[in-house]
Amino acid sequence: MRRYEVPRRIRGVEAEAAFTVLAIAKRVEAGGRRVVDLEIGDSCFDTPDHIKEAAVEALKRGETHYTHTAGIQELREAIAESVKRDYGVEVDWNKNIAITNGCKQAILATVLSIVDEGEEVLYPNPGYPEYEAAAYFAGGKPVPYKLAVENDFR
Repeated sequence: MRRYEVPRRIRGVEAEAAFTVLAIAKRVEAGGRRVVDLEIGDSCFDTPDHIKEAAVEALKRGETHYTHTAGIQELREAIAESVKRDYGVEVDWNKNIAITNGCKQAILATVLSIVDEGEEVLYPNPGYPEYEAAAYFAGGKPVPYKLAVENDFR
């Protein structure tokens, strides 16, 4: 039987430290101590009622099947209108907007679509760990650049 080897493109990817901190925080919290969560971008408040109600109504209408692969048309149209109104930029909702399951999926899809094997990928440090991981997954070479107060974190 052949031994499984992790593909080269992901050997440099490590677990995000924030998840390690989250696990520790949950253990401490389970022990009865109060913990202020600063490690993961999970909101500390419940989903607003109007959003819950809209989700329930959509389920009642039978909206329980797959959508278009780029997302619900009405949502993409609304985003295009918002971008035009807020930034003065016209985008084609049908060609330029896709809905993802979150920013990690969006970042990975973007990097996979523009980075070739061996290309350098600049990412801010400190910054979001997904940038480095996406570069590794794409076969690129992650290259951090320092964000510092001296240059207004640019």
